Amino acid sequence: QKDYNELRRSLRVGTFIPGQAVTLRSLARRIGTSPMPIREAINRLIAERALEMLPNRSVVVPRMTREKFTELSMLRQKLEGTAAEEACRRATLSLIAKLEKMNTELLERIEQQRVAPILERNQRLHFSIYEASKYQLLVPMIESLWLQAGPFMYFSLSLPGMRWDASNHKDAIEAMSAGDAAAC
Repeated sequence: QKDYNELRRSLRVGTFIPGQAVTLRSLARRIGTSPMPIREAINRLIAERALEMLPNRSVVVPRMTREKFTELSMLRQKLEGTAAEEACRRATLSLIAKLEKMNTELLERIEQQRVAPILERNQRLHFSIYEASKYQLLVPMIESLWLQAGPFMYFSLSLPGMRWDASNHKDAIEAMSAGDAAAC
């Protein structure tokens, strides 16, 4: 389970890039375990569409297509928006302070232009909001979409000239502070 969770986290935050081949041995080395638990984790991630097995039995991080990206974006907007609205309704001053701190840390990483830490902090902020919704079925669905989008997000943020400033986070936190679920 630990190996599976670590691979999931790595995929969500874009440790792997689209099209990258992954092997049992390289993943086992990376995580510091043996190939057997990695095999099980890979099979689960293939079932979740986070990894893909090719006809020659090699395993790769799936490539992104325009159609898949459009569908992922639409689903993420709907599901994440629903979770954010409910999180806003349940928001506490403690949650808002936590989100503000997380956003400040994220903005510092953006200034440093280090993609992996940016994506890690961004994910933590988002999932803190989703988990605050207390939706037990919705959060794993959102996580599944992030698994599929993570490698592409890393790749796109690493392109020259690509700038992302996370300005929507400040707006969402302000809306949460005001109790405006629809704006959040």
